[in-house]
Amino acid sequence: MNHYVRVIAASLVIQLVATTVLYAAPLAVFRLQVEDINDIPIDTVNLGQDFQLAAYVKDIRSPPSDSPGVWGAIANVAYLPGRVSITSLPPNPGADPGDFGDPGIEWGSYFAEGFRVGDLSTPGQIMAAGALSLKFAPAGLSEISLWKIKIHTSTLGTATFSPTFSPHPDVATYFIDLGNTPLTADQIQFIGDSVAIVVPEPSSFVLAALGLIGLVIWRRRKL
Repeated sequence: MNHYVRVIAASLVIQLVATTVLYAAPLAVFRLQVEDINDIPIDTVNLGQDFQLAAYVKDIRSPPSDSPGVWGAIANVAYLPGRVSITSLPPNPGADPGDFGDPGIEWGSYFAEGFRVGDLSTPGQIMAAGALSLKFAPAGLSEISLWKIKIHTSTLGTATFSPTFSPHPDVATYFIDLGNTPLTADQIQFIGDSVAIVVPEPSSFVLAALGLIGLVIWRRRKL
């Protein structure tokens, strides 16, 4: 093979590999985080208590765009229904013409105005929870809040929340500078989270009461 032909062939292979790697690399992140009701991340929660599941999105294109930011985002989330429960309410778009999601979904400020969807009615599934923003300013490079959902603990154990791609007909994951081009499943990195549901630790008052009861029993046995 001619030397120049080999050089051109090698160059084409390198370009093809670079294009494939670029395409395969995630361009956006959809991340779940378990938090207490004060927005603080947690890894344990007491049985019978409420906590919230929060979804965050981020534009991770490299090099960054001149107008960075996730403009729309959506995902399904699976969880074990016997371990936790979510109260579902019917959508009320009359109160907000753009909100077709369950009223139990609290939207992040960037997505609070726009087209919003999300179904919490199926135990074990958060279906197609996402939004398209009406803001025309870029969200920026920082991670931003998409939504938060209150969840109640039902049984002891670990509650795991696993996000996956949602092929919704009206909402998809978009960048603000590429609004007509939705991201595909392999262009989004989905990150789940989990929380351990534990028996509540006794309060100091309960411990003191138990100690007093034990002392009374001990004294009676001594008499």
